[in-house]
Amino acid sequence: MMQIRVAMMIIQKKKKLEINSCKRENAMHDLEYTSLIFDVIVGTLCCILGLLHYFDIGKYCEKITGIIGLASGIIGFILTIVYVGYSAYVFNNHHSGETLKYDNGAKYKWDGKRYVEPWTSEELAKDSDADEAKYKDLGKK
Repeated sequence: MMQIRVAMMIIQKKKKLEINSCKRENAMHDLEYTSLIFDVIVGTLCCILGLLHYFDIGKYCEKITGIIGLASGIIGFILTIVYVGYSAYVFNNHHSGETLKYDNGAKYKWDGKRYVEPWTSEELAKDSDADEAKYKDLGKK
């Protein structure tokens, strides 16, 4: 009975972690497109305003357009930095869903007596996703 309760707690914890991971990845996806679209629109706007000032068309509103360009550049920079930081966090801390393997691609390794997995039972008890590779570990295959 106790083992069933522990197993249910592990399953609930794993489901909660999966939901949080999904929410973080969706937020990263949304930040990516928000920062990209904002940077493209602001870059186009600043390019047009620069051309207008170059041809002396917008002489009467130079200060206003300068402030608009400066403010939008700062906002775009902040959005981009937040996206890069958030995606680095997801890259280093989230599990990909693929089973963890050794560097040569094998799932088990012979230690002389038996086949062993790349994770220990203590790691699996501490982190229910210990048997899954993190995104940063996928490049090591």
